[in-house]
Amino acid sequence: IILILDACYSSAVMPGSVLETNRYFMIDERYYRAPNGRTAIVACPVEAKLREDRRLENGIFTHYLLKGLRGGAAEPGGAEVSIDSLMAYLRLHLPGFLPPPGRFGNEFERIVLTRPRSAAPTPPLSLEAVGDAGVAASFRPLDNPVAPFEPFIDHLIHHISSADAEADYEKVLLEGICRASQAQFALLLRRGEGQRWAARAINSSALGQASLSAYSEKILPLVATVLQQHELFSTAHTGLCSTPAPEGAHPLHTAIIPLRREDPGEILVVAGLPEHPALLNDVYAEILKAVYVSSYDLSTLNAEIIEAGIYDRLRRQFGFLPLSMYERRFELFTRRLQQMAIYFQPIVFLDEEKPHITRWEALARDPENLRSPKDLFYAAELWGRRFLIELDQHFIELAVERYREATSQTPGMRRIADQLPISVNVYPESLIRVAYYEKLREILSEKRRILGQRLYLEISEKRPIPPVEKGSGLFQFVEDKSFEGVLKKYIRDFQIEFAIDDFGVEHASISRLLKVYPNNVKIDREILKSDAVYYAIRFILDFVKTVSIEQSFRNPTIVLEGFDFAISRKVDLRKLYDIGLRYIQGYLSGEPGPDLVRLERDYDELIRALLKK
Repeated sequence: IILILDACYSSAVMPGSVLETNRYFMIDERYYRAPNGRTAIVACPVEAKLREDRRLENGIFTHYLLKGLRGGAAEPGGAEVSIDSLMAYLRLHLPGFLPPPGRFGNEFERIVLTRPRSAAPTPPLSLEAVGDAGVAASFRPLDNPVAPFEPFIDHLIHHISSADAEADYEKVLLEGICRASQAQFALLLRRGEGQRWAARAINSSALGQASLSAYSEKILPLVATVLQQHELFSTAHTGLCSTPAPEGAHPLHTAIIPLRREDPGEILVVAGLPEHPALLNDVYAEILKAVYVSSYDLSTLNAEIIEAGIYDRLRRQFGFLPLSMYERRFELFTRRLQQMAIYFQPIVFLDEEKPHITRWEALARDPENLRSPKDLFYAAELWGRRFLIELDQHFIELAVERYREATSQTPGMRRIADQLPISVNVYPESLIRVAYYEKLREILSEKRRILGQRLYLEISEKRPIPPVEKGSGLFQFVEDKSFEGVLKKYIRDFQIEFAIDDFGVEHASISRLLKVYPNNVKIDREILKSDAVYYAIRFILDFVKTVSIEQSFRNPTIVLEGFDFAISRKVDLRKLYDIGLRYIQGYLSGEPGPDLVRLERDYDELIRALLKK
């Protein structure tokens, strides 16, 4: 749960403020529309101001907020401060606030914010506690809750990978879960019409003993009872485990696990589990959830993607994992990287008479479905530096090599001097690493591949600029120990250009613009969903131009991403042209493909028609 208390623009989470202000860029709609585990105590509406009190040496709201958390807002008859009791306390002590403080976001069960510290006695300080300094003490690593599950994961993945590729994947997954858990059977339940639960699948070996309906008749009453007594989809736990009255020395357990909390329509039941204290915990539940979530988008069963999904979920939920799991995840990551392809999408200059391609962007694509491999980018951001650098090194080399091959087969682009520029995405973290710099030097040293002047590196706004680490990375090779200093070294040594990708989202656009001095700025496609799209794009065009003049760098070209056929029916391209937009990228200008082609006649005619409306 992410709880926001007294944050700047905290009332941007208020649904009502959406209707009362057109300052849409201050409103994060995800706070109140998506079930993302966030809630906020809001001090005042976005247009209001809070008061300070010299006697309190603080803001009035902040003073009572802190006082309440320290015990003033304790629940009646108790000592714990919950979010509800804090809300009541603030409203009681701030009667002059109009409107009074409010609470918005997702609703949860009782949330305890603070409780009194236990008065456990502090042991007296003693040097004898560290033992004899002359004798080497024996130490061991602290236990990792995930480590005991390595054999379980290995057993599970082994079964999935050895299954027939054409087999019913749900039965394969259930059979693997059943065998790895040493359970009697595993059953998948889904909620249908009328909120009624029904058995959808069961592991194959269990069907040899009875029919699916027979298991369903036995399990559904148990699940119904559990759902009446417990909140299965609560954020307080990952699942439930019941122990029947034991008839012998080894009682069996039944685990009931919701697969997706944001879509409470699927339940996994694993019955007949042996007594195994190390198994029945949150780690077990998260592994089983990962198995299913990782398989949702697969057209065929892929054991490596499922295994990678397990490690990613464990990393996200528990943080630090054993080294063996880290190395195995990196191995899976590099294997998947090798499977990727590069497609090229044109960036088109808008002209009423002759629109034309000015540059290409190299896009990573999964050959299986021709989609962006989001799992790779997610994993790189989740696991950190080593993964990020490996991904960026691989794609810059692959993109340049595929571009060389494509230009050699394209009339008018066979000579290196005639090639149009190509842009390749890169994470800011990679740019400050010597390994990436050396990879780029290696690529550009081969003159037959590409000229530095033809290469644009697009830095995404979705990742923060890394902090300066003096003495490490490229910082040790530049006089200006800053990210800007590193970029200047790339420009000086390789004559390449930089672009800002996804402008207007996530991290501060103003700060990024001042640090990168880009030749190109690409506006994120999300802006096309705004009701104020024309105002917003005009603002960005004017803003970027003003900053470039004040900071004495050339005015960057502005590219609008994501302009496709559906958008063209909602957003008037002519209006965008009239306010100064000259470059677009998206399916309206051409689909990504492995080859470099001229602007097709159909696209050319459509763009000219839209500009002449």
